[in-house]
Amino acid sequence: MSIDRRLRQDLGNEAGRIQVPSGDIDAVIARGRRRARTGMALTVTASVAVLAIGVLAGLSSFDGPVAGPPAGPDTSTPATVDETPDTTLPPTSTAPSITAPPAGAPNATIAGVDGIRVVRAGELVESIEVGPIMLAVDDLSGGFVLQIGMSASSIMWLEAGATDPIELIPAGPDVILRLHEVVEIDGSPTIVYTRRTGGVEPESVTEELRLRGLDDGSDTLVARVGGYESGAARASFGGDRFVVTMNAEGYTWFELIGDEADGLHNPRSEAEAAEEFLVWVGHGVQSPDGATMAFLRGSPRSEAPFHLVVVELDSGTEVMSVPIEGARESTVTRVDWDGTTALVSIADQPAVLVEAGAVRGRLGASGVADLNG
Repeated sequence: MSIDRRLRQDLGNEAGRIQVPSGDIDAVIARGRRRARTGMALTVTASVAVLAIGVLAGLSSFDGPVAGPPAGPDTSTPATVDETPDTTLPPTSTAPSITAPPAGAPNATIAGVDGIRVVRAGELVESIEVGPIMLAVDDLSGGFVLQIGMSASSIMWLEAGATDPIELIPAGPDVILRLHEVVEIDGSPTIVYTRRTGGVEPESVTEELRLRGLDDGSDTLVARVGGYESGAARASFGGDRFVVTMNAEGYTWFELIGDEADGLHNPRSEAEAAEEFLVWVGHGVQSPDGATMAFLRGSPRSEAPFHLVVVELDSGTEVMSVPIEGARESTVTRVDWDGTTALVSIADQPAVLVEAGAVRGRLGASGVADLNG
């Protein structure tokens, strides 16, 4: 099936996708999250989300995980890149733009309204001029795994040298998929994704964290990570463990899943989220070795910019905190982190490049950016 036809089909099907109605607090408290053992021998213990009624009573209803509300119009002027490390950024335009990335910019894949663009060795290379693409990530073999148009669309694979992507994981009226990343597990490229199923009845809705092998087509359940009014906004694999950014009832926290997860420092537990719900955190992503974790943190009630924060998962030591101008709960679409470099994608703007504890500039093209593996 051609990518144009796939896009039209996905856009047409979107109106029929699951619509999750708001529920009451009793239903939320009654639901737990079950953990399952994976084919990688992850030992995951069962946990139940106990939500404090007194805290949650003042929170707005959450209708399931979303990729992030769209940013409003931005009438500021186009950006210019200052290669001198700095923690401030020039204003940018809402129009899709292509500018020169900073010298020495890392390899990255950028998904946007016009398709996929790739930065390699500081050069911006056009790849696929069909869009919109919600997210595209490197498949570790010269191709891309992507979602076309909507976050709920089927997960597609464009192999190296191919002209049209093929459907790997189909979506449907009662199936919502979210692509998170492609990583190497046991020597094989593996898709990390979440699959949300069910209709309008609260008890029928389940969200699972799953793995799909690109080499052998295997599909493995890692854990149940959501229900009627909760779910995963971001999942990240590193060091044989997962970090999952959880959303429920208007606040967020991190779940650590894996054999050694209990020994790690959790930068934001469910209990802490309930007690300090005015501090927002999200977009949690591990380094490939699982040693550090980057995430966005800020106060929705403050005019101060949100910060990109990096912590050591073993000790809990905060090793970096960089203000990102324009980064808010509602504007950031993705954070990626490889242990030394971070990309912060902001709606309708070129992604912000952070290295050595400072902002270096913008990546060069508007869209959702992912560091190439």
